[in-house]
Parts: sequence; C-alpha cells; structure tokens
Amino acid sequence: MNPAKLLLIGFDGLDYNLIRKYPSDMPNFSRLLTEGVLTPLSSTHPPITPGAWASICSGVNPGRTGLLGFFLRQDYSFVPVTLQRTPARALWDYCTEQGLTCGVVNVPWPGPVPEAVCFGITGRFTALQTSPPGLEQEILDMGYRPEVHHPSEFSSIHGFLRFAFEQAEACTRVTRHLIEQHGPEVCMVVYNLPDMALHAMLNEKQIQKVYQEIDRNLGELLPLGERHVVVSDHGINIIEGPVFYFGEWLVREGYLTLAEGQATRSGREQLGFALRKILQRAGLSSIKKWMPQFLRNLLPAGIQYPAFLPIDYSQSKAFLGPGEYGDIFLNLQGRESQGVVPPGESESTLGEMADRLAEISRREQHRPIRLSPSRDIYHGDLLEQLPDAVIRDPGSWHLEPGLHENGPVGPPDLKHEHNQEGVFLFAGRGLETPASLEQAALVDVLPTSLALGGLKIPEGLDGRCLLEACDGAAPAYYGTELVGADHDLAASFSQEEEEEVMKRLEKLGYL
Repeated sequence: MNPAKLLLIGFDGLDYNLIRKYPSDMPNFSRLLTEGVLTPLSSTHPPITPGAWASICSGVNPGRTGLLGFFLRQDYSFVPVTLQRTPARALWDYCTEQGLTCGVVNVPWPGPVPEAVCFGITGRFTALQTSPPGLEQEILDMGYRPEVHHPSEFSSIHGFLRFAFEQAEACTRVTRHLIEQHGPEVCMVVYNLPDMALHAMLNEKQIQKVYQEIDRNLGELLPLGERHVVVSDHGINIIEGPVFYFGEWLVREGYLTLAEGQATRSGREQLGFALRKILQRAGLSSIKKWMPQFLRNLLPAGIQYPAFLPIDYSQSKAFLGPGEYGDIFLNLQGRESQGVVPPGESESTLGEMADRLAEISRREQHRPIRLSPSRDIYHGDLLEQLPDAVIRDPGSWHLEPGLHENGPVGPPDLKHEHNQEGVFLFAGRGLETPASLEQAALVDVLPTSLALGGLKIPEGLDGRCLLEACDGAAPAYYGTELVGADHDLAASFSQEEEEEVMKRLEKLGYL
C-alpha cells in the first residue's frame, strides 16, 4: 500500500490551549510537530461546527457557503442545514478536477455524500450514506456507528467515555481499511471525540484521558500519509463565569414578545431550575465536574428557549434561532410575513441592541458582550441565509439563550464553551518551518492543504496559502469555478433519513 500524498485529520473541538497543556500525553502530535508548523486557528463567529467545517473544506467564508449554524431560516421556522446542499465546491472537487483520487470519512459537510470520491461516508449530522452504497453494511460490520448520543443517556461518565472512545477507535479502523483498500492520493477524516467528550463536563483527569485517546488514534493514522494536516473547527473548554440569559434580556428590553399562554415549566424542569440555582448561589458549580452522571441526569436545565415557545411576531422586533449561540434575526418588513422593522432601520436597531448589551456589561462590571451584524464579518451572495447579527465575543459571560425568571443576569456557573482557539498543524518531510506564523483562519486550511499535496489552488478563495511562509516558493494557482453546477440547495433525503437527522439534533440539545 502506498500512503496518501496528503492525509487531513480533523478533530471536532480540539482545543489549541489544551494540546499545549498536555504535550507529554500527546507524543504522536509532538513528533508530527517536529516536521511541521502549528498555529491557532480562528473559528467562525460564533464558533460552531457546520459553518466552520464548511469554510475549512471550501476555503470561503459563511457568506459564500450559506452555512453558519445548524439551521436555516424559513420565515419563522428553521430547517437543519444538514438536509441542504451548499453550492460551494470543496477539497474533493478540486482533487478530482486535477486528477487525484480522494476519500472522505465523517466530514461534517451538508447534504449527501460528495460525488466523485473513491470512497465516502457522510458526517454525524447527516443521515448515514456511503459511496459506494454497498460500503454502508461493511463499515457497520466493522463496528462503525453513526449514532449521536448525549452524556445524559448514560448512567456514568465512565460509560459515556468508553462509548466515545469506541466510536473513535472504529473510525480509525474503518479509515485504515478504506485507505489500504482504495489507495486514495488524498484522504480526509474527522473525529467527533474532543467536542463530544468535553460537552460532558469532564474533570481535569478525564480531559487528560480524552487527549491521550485523541493522540493514540492520531498515531495509528500517521503512517497512512506522506504529508499531514491536523485541524479543528474550534476549541472547547470548561470555565466558570456569570451567566447572561440572552432570551430573557430580549424580552425585558422589548425586542421579543412572547404570546400569551406560552408553555410553562414542567415540575421536573422547575426542580432542575431550583437545584441549579442553589448550586450557583452557593458557589458550588464546580461540583458538577465530580458529580456522578446519574445525579446529573436528575438535574434538567430548567431553562426555556424562546425559539421553541409561542411568539407574538406582530409585536417583536427580533427573534432567536435554535441553539446556544444567540443568533439574532430581525423581524423585517417585506422579508418576514409579520415583519415590523422597516429595512431602513435594521442598522440602527442592531446598533441600539449592541449599545444596550455593552451598557449592562459595564453596569455589572464584566467584559462586554459584542453583538455584530453578520455583514460586518462575512460577505458573499448567500449572506441573506445567515443570521442578521451574531455574538462576536461573549465577553466574560456564559451566554445562555433561554429565559430566566430572576432576570437576564444570573450567578456564576460552570459550563462548557466553544472558543476561537482551534488547531492547524501542517507537516511533511522537507518542509522548512518558519520562526513564527500568525494565527490562521479557517479559510486558509484548503489552499494550504492543496499546496501541501502538490496541487494548484483555485483563484478567488478567501483564504491564503500558509505554505509560502515555510519554503518561500509562490504557490501555483488556476482559474476554475468555485460554485458547483447544481444550484438547487435542496438535498435528496428520504423522510426516514430526515427523521434520523432530527433525532440526532434533538439528542444534542438543538431541538
């Protein structure tokens, strides 16, 4: 078997600061670094999986992929982005165009498995599909499992971590088998382990074990490639800080009006709310890291999310998308069916919201939350598919999109947080490493990877080739289309596959 010319190994949520914290626990990563360059990788705003991986694979920003969070707005409802296509072309398209074979495993790319790959397995947020189709049963027989499970489904953290480690090991086993069987010249595989594990509120010792397991799987794949890229979409860590209930703030500031008769908390939700409040006010939030999982399962969040409650849109200037990241959609006249904000007032409305958020942060003596219009961050023909504004920086707060009966400012809590500090390591024999390298952006990964694999770079990408900083040679570019021929964004999934995707998002707390 000839190793792949280029092997891209992705880890969802691999944190730049944590890999630097555990060098002795990651000997394979450290060995790879002796032949390469490591730089922090700045993620999207907010730092969230779908939009980040889309930019990594395509080399263009979310305004050109049309993807940022897990959902796309359709008037006042939302559909999962994983059931859509993105018009942006990606790594495997450019490999095929230049005559190189490519395989992909578990890459979080929306829609069906990419065409023209020598083998392909869809990512965890999409219904399982393979290329060739008969590959599905083969990988299932090898222990590969596409299921997504939340820590609350397990009676212990130990059981959850065992499951997560087994999933990672099966991903490694299948990837090795497919590379040995098909011999792709370029291969990309993505692991779910870091993100999935850190969302379980692990303690320090458990986090260390997770990073040891990450490195073990990395070491098994390294011999399968001549040159390597290790990349993550964002970082994730566990920190303690005050909570800001964004949904409650929108209601109290008059931007969002809930309809009368909205759902009330169940008895179990009220219990969870009360118990968590006691832990917070007593300064015992950190005990959650050591609490047995079966006790955690008895503590539902007790938080209600405005996106899932009846809203009086005729009285609302803005509303939130599903999820945890405070995506703001203005209720614009002429765009939404019950729009109340004139298009000419959108800029002033968002500016007013940003000023009020900064003011409440100053009043509470915390680093301010930064709300930014998406157009100030992104550009492209599909900018309208993104939220009107996003939280560019949560400041020193834990941002919580839900409602809170005691007001928008809550006591300190211990929570997992996505952050901007992803990882970008590229390595290969003969690669001259620079003394220093500025922080990279997600869109830099594709052009750098193509050049590392000896391929030309498409003109017009948003990213830059960082390889030039290593050997000083100017990369080769060529003209080609950055948008696929199929502009129909609707993906071809059966009803059963759509239901499977919805169940996965529900397990992860996005529904």
